[in-house]
Amino acid sequence: FKVKTLPKGRYAVLSHNGSQDDLNGKIKYLYGTWLTKMNYQLREQPLTFERFDMGNDDENVNLKIYLAIT
Repeated sequence: FKVKTLPKGRYAVLSHNGSQDDLNGKIKYLYGTWLTKMNYQLREQPLTFERFDMGNDDENVNLKIYLAIT
């Protein structure tokens, strides 16, 4: 496994437990709707995933997504 410390700052955190297809829809919503609706701006940092399941099952993905915002 890999240990990573996120830089200080504000993050939108999205939890997901479901299919890979549903995850793609949630990410599109996060960028396309939520970000502008909530009036946040992106920081210069990549989207970060924290995955909790260790399998290769695309129908049962369990993770958190961290989006750096200002």
